[in-house]
Amino acid sequence: MYVYRQKKDKFTIQNHYLMKKISLLCLTILLTVAAYAQPAVTYLSENFNTSCATTGHNYPTDWSDYNKVPTTAGTPGQWGCGPTDGKGAQPCMECTGYYSATYNADTAFLLTPLLNISGYTGNVYLNFDTKVSYIYTGIELSVFASYADSSTGFDTTLSGLQNYTDSVQPFFGVPDSTDWVTHQINITSLKGAPFYIGFRYTSPTAYGSIWYIDNVNTTTTPLGVKNTANEKLPLTIIGNSTSDNISFSCSVNTAGIYNVALYDITGRCISSEIVNYSSGTNTHHINGLNLASGMYFLKVGNERAYGATKLVVQ
Repeated sequence: MYVYRQKKDKFTIQNHYLMKKISLLCLTILLTVAAYAQPAVTYLSENFNTSCATTGHNYPTDWSDYNKVPTTAGTPGQWGCGPTDGKGAQPCMECTGYYSATYNADTAFLLTPLLNISGYTGNVYLNFDTKVSYIYTGIELSVFASYADSSTGFDTTLSGLQNYTDSVQPFFGVPDSTDWVTHQINITSLKGAPFYIGFRYTSPTAYGSIWYIDNVNTTTTPLGVKNTANEKLPLTIIGNSTSDNISFSCSVNTAGIYNVALYDITGRCISSEIVNYSSGTNTHHINGLNLASGMYFLKVGNERAYGATKLVVQ
């Protein structure tokens, strides 16, 4: 009887130890999933009114910022809530290039929740309203897409980012400095896997403005013609582009103000200027940038028309 109790107690201890190991393993798995797995939403409909009731970094559920590209001049500007700065004096998200008495060349990304649009049929668009306090030369708002990384969420490698700025309709520019403009991007090509959309404000270190974003939503309805830059601008690179000279021609139907911007392969705005083009073909030169060899993106446009092309600096 005494021997039987010893065997039974030994079995009980071993069984208890095994159950503790299984419980610990399950807990580890659950914590890992909780740390790295963010459920993907199937649509966006965010006006920031609930989350941005006060100033500060009060992001909506699963929205965040991520400082992918550190500034070269002090602490990076961050995205935060503007309680009365949104469309119709409602809340919105905003970011300034001026922070702690320093102008910042780059800011953090404002990230949407993880988004999965694989269930949609046909085209899918992302709509959002923007304005800017003032357009300076070089001030830009860039839009990126990033597929989710299994362990860290937002893909933190620049190679994993896709620049959608050239696809924004209408083109970012002068109209945004005077009033709210509804922009749209076709994100149909991102149906393959869950992804994030990231907005990032950039400016030269000598200037600082405020970009405002409101009413971010997905839709299957394209914007009306009256709201889109539907005129395509033919851009032709002239000769070989060098580190100190890029020459191109641009044909426009309507004389007016246009924005000319040059981006590197990571989406960083290298040069931006406001120009006054006459109707017909205009020749333009971008000089004195001391560019590294590689691929760049040139875009020209306003609220009525836009054009974009790639070029290689030799």
